[in-house]
Amino acid sequence: MNRALGISHWRLSRKLAVVLAVPFLAALALGALRVSTQLDEARRFGSLSDQMAAIPALFVFSNDVVSASTAKSLGMPVLVAPEHFEKATAEVDRLATADILEPRVADGLARLLVDGRTLYGTDPQGDMSADELANRMVDFLIRCEGIFRALLDLTENGDVLTAGTNLLSAWNAQRTMLDQANALGLFARDPETARLTALNAMNIEESTLGLLRGTTLDEGQLDGMMENLAVRRSLLTDPAPSRDFGQELADVMLAAFPPYQDMNSEATAQITATLDRLT
Repeated sequence: MNRALGISHWRLSRKLAVVLAVPFLAALALGALRVSTQLDEARRFGSLSDQMAAIPALFVFSNDVVSASTAKSLGMPVLVAPEHFEKATAEVDRLATADILEPRVADGLARLLVDGRTLYGTDPQGDMSADELANRMVDFLIRCEGIFRALLDLTENGDVLTAGTNLLSAWNAQRTMLDQANALGLFARDPETARLTALNAMNIEESTLGLLRGTTLDEGQLDGMMENLAVRRSLLTDPAPSRDFGQELADVMLAAFPPYQDMNSEATAQITATLDRLT
């Protein structure tokens, strides 16, 4: 064996070069691994951000469907413009067919799209009974919530999950508005049952809204929403309602929708902003 190859016969400069090279190469390898890991994380968060885009799209679409159904249940004209509904429909359709969502989510969106279009265009006086419309709306909303939860389950980020929890609380509170509208449709047949059913839905709405106190969605609008709820409750519990009772109640109920839509928009914006920051 050549003695010159033995480490003990190396010059000091050579030994120092090797000693310094080992940690440098190790650091270089670890740095490359870290960069690769961070790139993978960035791609994952980018993919999550793309998929989470389905949440605001479905909110706008479902809100249009619910608003239209509620107005019909109250015997009032639909205030959602057809062009607004078509734009919301097109966005959900784009996401359902863009190959960026998990297959079960994309399939769920596609089915909701069909049902939502049907419900938006349904005339409760002709196409189907008010009871059938109410039952189909409840099923539609339950499946919407299922899609929201499936999308939120894709992430473990605490900020996103917190915003998602707040979003679902606002969503569930708003859902009771449809229950109230359906109950009021019973007034002509059974006023006492209609009154009790609507008041029970209002109690659920109030307790669900209470969950949002102190959250990032509590920006002052909750007080106004609670006041609107108090007016609805007082109209229902008035022992001698005015002749314009029905119109007054319908107006107050329809006025309750915009704050919910603003709250839902804020929650989805928080989710999107968090994922963009992480990416």
